[in-house]
Amino acid sequence: MDRAVLAYRKLNDYARNSQASKGIVKRIFNKKGGYRVRRPGLGNQGIHVEAPLAKQVLVFAKKGKPTAIFPIASGKSSTRTVLGTYSFYRKDAGYNSHGMYYSSYFIRGYATHGYAEVPNYPASHGCLRTFIADQPRIYGMTKIGMPIYVYGNAFRSASPFSRTVPGGGGGGDLGPTGGLDPAAPHSAD
Repeated sequence: MDRAVLAYRKLNDYARNSQASKGIVKRIFNKKGGYRVRRPGLGNQGIHVEAPLAKQVLVFAKKGKPTAIFPIASGKSSTRTVLGTYSFYRKDAGYNSHGMYYSSYFIRGYATHGYAEVPNYPASHGCLRTFIADQPRIYGMTKIGMPIYVYGNAFRSASPFSRTVPGGGGGGDLGPTGGLDPAAPHSAD
């Protein structure tokens, strides 16, 4: 739940934390905020992934509707994430020697992968970092040949996440692991 609230907050330019304040809960139940799929016809039956870097999220879409949204950390300013439309071409289960967990590669060495540190800002070497706890699900959802559309500017403003949540609830930062213990066992859902 923490990471879902974080993704919602990132999409709607609220403070990047996992506090499900009264205002956030009310907005969610009233279907306020969310994500509009940019490339609804991309992929077989419209099934694809979008990575709006300005929002720092990864969005799975089907037939023009988002089906799952995950918080990410994209490439830092010195090693930016590549922009464009690509397809997943290789998947590696488990950890590799760089600490990347369950990697799904979309061009050269760029991948979506779990990592021990996923701050609320661009910090990777160009990959799309996800929380360790989210990555097995993401890995299972990505298929070889599935398109991914990476777009936007991760560095659009010095402080873009300052909107006030109606009903209060700024809350503290989640920290690098999203408030989770990366060593904790996870379910294979």
